[in-house]
Amino acid sequence: MALSTFLSAYAELDPSEITSALRTIVRPISADAHALSAFTGELDAALNDSRVSAYHYALALRVSQSLTWAVQCFDTRRELEVLDGAIDVLAFNLKNPKKTSAALGHFGGADGLVAFVGQKLSFACTKRLFKELAATRPSADLLPVVDALLGAAFAFDSSDSAKPLKRLALLMTQTILASASAQTLRTVLPYVAELVSEHQWGRLVERHPTLMEELLLAQVGVRPRDAARWANAGVLERPSCLAPCVDLLLRCGKPLGPAFFRKFLHAYAKHTVDNPTTQTGLDVLGVTAERVMSLDMYMRYYLLSYPDRKVRVREALSVLSVYKTIQSVEGGSGWTWKYIRRLLPVLVEEFSRRPDLWDAALQQPISATDDILSALIGLFKELGPGVIQMQTLSNTVQLATQPRGARFPLIALAYSALGLTLTVVPSGAAVSQYPPCPMGVLASLDPDHCRMFLQTGLEVMGNSFFHYSASKMSHQSALIVSDTLELLDELPAEQQNEARMAILRAACVGARRGPAGDMASGTEGLTDVRNDIDGYVKLAARSPDASLRLLHIQMALNLCMLAQSPQRFHETLQPVLQKYAKDPVVGPGIFNYVASTPHVLRFLAGPPGLYVKRSVAARVTREVLVVDVQSGRQRA
Repeated sequence: MALSTFLSAYAELDPSEITSALRTIVRPISADAHALSAFTGELDAALNDSRVSAYHYALALRVSQSLTWAVQCFDTRRELEVLDGAIDVLAFNLKNPKKTSAALGHFGGADGLVAFVGQKLSFACTKRLFKELAATRPSADLLPVVDALLGAAFAFDSSDSAKPLKRLALLMTQTILASASAQTLRTVLPYVAELVSEHQWGRLVERHPTLMEELLLAQVGVRPRDAARWANAGVLERPSCLAPCVDLLLRCGKPLGPAFFRKFLHAYAKHTVDNPTTQTGLDVLGVTAERVMSLDMYMRYYLLSYPDRKVRVREALSVLSVYKTIQSVEGGSGWTWKYIRRLLPVLVEEFSRRPDLWDAALQQPISATDDILSALIGLFKELGPGVIQMQTLSNTVQLATQPRGARFPLIALAYSALGLTLTVVPSGAAVSQYPPCPMGVLASLDPDHCRMFLQTGLEVMGNSFFHYSASKMSHQSALIVSDTLELLDELPAEQQNEARMAILRAACVGARRGPAGDMASGTEGLTDVRNDIDGYVKLAARSPDASLRLLHIQMALNLCMLAQSPQRFHETLQPVLQKYAKDPVVGPGIFNYVASTPHVLRFLAGPPGLYVKRSVAARVTREVLVVDVQSGRQRA
C-alpha cells in the first residue's frame, strides 16, 4: 500500500471511526515485517519532508501511533523500534512551529502527547523529545508536560518504571527553573518542589525572595488566598515538597532579613497552637526532625553574628518565645529544650550589659511590655523545670561578679531562676528527678539573696530541700555547701538538725568524689565523718593550687562543725596550722576563716554543756593567734 493511498483513505474517515479503521488498515502491514519496514521508511521520509503540510503531518503522526498499536498487538519485539523511529521524526519536526502545533493538537495538547510518550517510549527518546520542546517552546508551554510526567511517575511510584520518569521530570524542572518568571514558578513549583535540589532552591531564593516568602506564609495559613492556591495545587498534601524550601530559606536568611523570619516564626507558632493535633510542629512546614538544624543556623546568625545588638536580642527573644510555644503544644521534645538552653546564656550575656535595667525590672511584676528585660524574666518564670541549667546560672553569677564599676544585681536573675526550679516541683514528685540546689551558685550570691533562696526552698519543699541524690552532688558543690551554715542558725529549731544532717551527708559524698585520685572512704553515717574529714585534708595536701588547698581545709573544718564535734575541730585544725604556718595564702586564710567567720565563732563559743572540754575554744584561739604571729614574721 502506497503512503499517498493510505493518507487519502485516512482523510476520508469519520473521526469516530479513525481508531478502528487504522487498526484494520495497519493489521496486514504489521503482519509482514518486510512490508512494515518499507511502509515506516516511506512514512518517515514523508514526515521529514518540509513540503508536507501540517494537516498531512498530523495524519502521519496518527499513522505512527496506529502502527504502535498494531505492533503492540502482533509483535511486541518491534514496539520500541517503531516508537523510537516515530519519536525521532516527531522531535525533528518540532523545529517547525506549524508542525509542532499540529502535533500538540493531534494528541489533544501536551497532556496527550506526554501520555503517549511517557507510557510508550524509552527514557532516551522522551529525553530527546523534551530537549526539542525546551529549545523551541516557552517555559509556560512545558508546564503541562512536566505535570503529566510527574503524574505518571507518582502513579507508578512503587515500580521501577517511575525512575526514568522522575529523572525526565527532573531534567524538565532544571530547564524550566533556569529562566522561569515568578508567575511561571507559582504554577510549576507545586509540581516540581520535590525534585528541586538544594542548589536550585538557593538560586530561587536569591532571585525570587518574595515568592519564597509567599510560599512559606501560605503554608502556615497566614494568607488565606495564597494558601488556597497552593492547596488547590496539591502542595499542602505533600508537605515533604517544602522541606528543601524551608531549609534553604532558613540558611539564606540574610537576603530576606530578620523581619520576615520574625513574621514567619510567629506565624508558625500561631499555626501550631491553632492546630494542636499536628503530629509535630515542624511537620506542618515539611521540616522533619533532621532539618531542625536550619533553625539553629538561623539562630547562630542572628544571635551571634548580627552586628546590631538590638536586633540580635530582639530576634533571640522572638525565637525563644516560639520555642516556648512549641514546647507547650508538643509536650517539650528534646530538641526544643536543647535550643532553649542554648538561647538562655546568650540572652543573659546580652542583658548583663544593661545594668541600669535590672533594678527597675526586678522590682515590678511581669506584664505584657516591650521591655526586653521584662520579657526575658517572664520567660524564665514560665519555662518550667529542667530548662535552667547549672552552667547558665554559673555563667550568670560570673558575669555579676566581674569588675564593672559597681556590682549590679544580676544575681537576682539567678535567684529567680533557682526559685523557679523549686516552686514548680509537683506535689509528691521525687525531688531527685529535678535539678538539685546548686550550692556553687548559692555561695556566690549575696547573703541576702542566699537567705531568700533558702527561705523559699524550705517553704516549698521543707527539709527535703537539702536532700540530694549522690549522683548529682558534685565535688565542687560539696566544697562550698557549708556556706549555708550561717543561715542554718536562722531556721526554726525543729528544722536545724535535719537540715544540718542532710548537708553533712551531701558533703561526705563530695569528699568521696574529689578530684585528687585517692578518695576518702568515709561511711554514709551522719555522725562518724572522720574518714571524710581526713579525705579533705589529704585533698588539700595534694592540691597544687593554694586557694583550692584553703577551700579543702575549710571544708574539713565545716564537716567538724556539721557533726557538732569541737574536739574533732581542734584535732583537724592543729596539724593544719602547723603544716601551713609558712604558706602565705593558706596560713592567713585559715586564721581569717576561724577568727572572723561568725558561724565558726558561734560554734567555738557554743552553749554551755555542749563541749566536753570548755578549754577547746581557748586552745584553738591561742593556736590560731600563734600561727598568725608566725605568719606575720614570715611575711616580714
